[in-house]
Amino acid sequence: MNLRIILILLITISLNVTSAELADTLRMGNQSLMFNFAGASITPGNFKGGVGYQFFINKSTAIRLPIGLSYWSSSLPKPDNTESAYSETNYSLSLTPGIRTDAARGWNIIAYYGAELITSYENRDTSGINNKNQSITSKIYQFGGAIFAGAEWFPVNSLSLSLEYSLSFVYSSGSTLYKFGTSEQTRDFPSTFDIKTGLGGLGFILTFYFN
Repeated sequence: MNLRIILILLITISLNVTSAELADTLRMGNQSLMFNFAGASITPGNFKGGVGYQFFINKSTAIRLPIGLSYWSSSLPKPDNTESAYSETNYSLSLTPGIRTDAARGWNIIAYYGAELITSYENRDTSGINNKNQSITSKIYQFGGAIFAGAEWFPVNSLSLSLEYSLSFVYSSGSTLYKFGTSEQTRDFPSTFDIKTGLGGLGFILTFYFN
């Protein structure tokens, strides 16, 4: 079965999803699990995505609690007659509680918008600099908020695929630890305030609904 046949089947099935079925899926008290594949990579050693929980407080408004995760690593073999191999490892964790509400419904597609708070922690570690016993470790803390809008498509009444874009306003602070052999030095870097736009705010969400 090729991709064209699969798409035709999905579209055919989705045409059978009525407004009444969506109203039943999105009624007060219903819940859902969300899987965010924003920036997801299938390259070994790399991942960026998240999982979330959503609870409807009425037929068009929901409270949601996403948790974001990312991991990236890279390394090079240790050359002969050197002290250390070079490696980089970055990971982050974010918590973004928010609220979404429907803007419009048309057959089996829903347009929605909302807002969320942002709290996140990121760790960046680089070791084996110049193939010596040297390393730099940065810890970054972010706080802020975001507004978002998206379109949600229901191929069946208990499953949806969404395309969502968010505009973020983030305050960042942190510090960097420098290690050179046996000596260490820590420096705080200046706090910043950023407005994050561009393709980095685009995400794909797979949602499973249940009562």
